[in-house]
Amino acid sequence: MMNAQEKLKEVLAYLQMSPSALAEALGYERPQLIYDIQKGRTKRISEMFALKLSSAFPQISKEWLLTGEGEMLCGEGNTQRQSTVSGDNVGRDKVTVVGTEKLVSIINRQQEQIDRLIGLLERKLGEKP
Repeated sequence: MMNAQEKLKEVLAYLQMSPSALAEALGYERPQLIYDIQKGRTKRISEMFALKLSSAFPQISKEWLLTGEGEMLCGEGNTQRQSTVSGDNVGRDKVTVVGTEKLVSIINRQQEQIDRLIGLLERKLGEKP
């Protein structure tokens, strides 16, 4: 049976994501939890982590994450279309993120927030003291 470290390694390879990109896709502010699993400090995948991961990437089996039983990919997930986004991060390292429609939804929501903030700043700067 696979341990948490091996399961995470397979997930990262399948998703073609770095630990920090996966943490961001799952809504974590920092990737420490993922690094702890990766380094063997955390011995098992928690119910909460498995739920977040299988919700963000429905093709990955929650049951497999928790128990190691069955296949990593759900039957439907084997054929699910994925989106690929490439770009430069703040540190200027090239990154590639592969995810599902959920990840695209998160990015779109963040862009809407950015647009609202820019609008607020423009209105504030346009006001006279």
